[in-house]
Amino acid sequence: MAFAFVPLSWSVPHFGAFWRELREEYPTFEVHPPIGEFKVEFNSVAPGTIADLPVRCWFKNDQSNRLIQVQNNRFFHNWRRPNPSAQYLHYAELKPVFEKEWDRFRDFVQRYDLGVPNVLSCEVAYINHLDRRVGWDNFSDLSSIFPSVGSFEGSFVKKPETIAANVSYVMPSHEGRLNVVIQPAIRQLDGKEIIQLSITGSCRPASSDTNELMRCLDSCREWVVRGFDDLTSPNMHKIWRKK
Repeated sequence: MAFAFVPLSWSVPHFGAFWRELREEYPTFEVHPPIGEFKVEFNSVAPGTIADLPVRCWFKNDQSNRLIQVQNNRFFHNWRRPNPSAQYLHYAELKPVFEKEWDRFRDFVQRYDLGVPNVLSCEVAYINHLDRRVGWDNFSDLSSIFPSVGSFEGSFVKKPETIAANVSYVMPSHEGRLNVVIQPAIRQLDGKEIIQLSITGSCRPASSDTNELMRCLDSCREWVVRGFDDLTSPNMHKIWRKK
């Protein structure tokens, strides 16, 4: 889950100050490039050119299954499965945690006179790993997972070596979009060949009021779940034991 907002006057020292408040629960941090478009400003007047490089910081808990990400115009809270046997956490369990961490972040930026985040977009993303040999063997089997997708196999061209797709759907009243990405990958955890299915719902809230933001997250989540049901086959639902 994530919020995108109008850029704050956020600088490197704020990452450290914010981490002091999180460190007991999120003792590990990593620095990464920011997500989205950004400008690199050079000050050519001062002696020696200085670049103000935007960054994104990760704050991870001890189990590495909860992750807060912060940059000057985005806030994320992610749940990640640390191993295949780990218990899956559902949206109803994760949403209250996201709301709590968002409230903590918003309180921080107000105490440090950085303003009130003006939220432009709410986002819910699900990433699913479809293991090879579990419902599919090669990429011409894609239609057995996604009924609306063909086999991409003809009389002259045979079984495709690989397939990737990026599809976008507009929500009613143009409130937002559902984005679906299908791509081959190798899972780092165990080296298995997979198809990675990413489904992301994003919508623009009417205001930055907490109730409105939570409503938008619920709407995004509904689109993700219903989109997943529509796009994947009943046979795969049985394999995944989807209720």
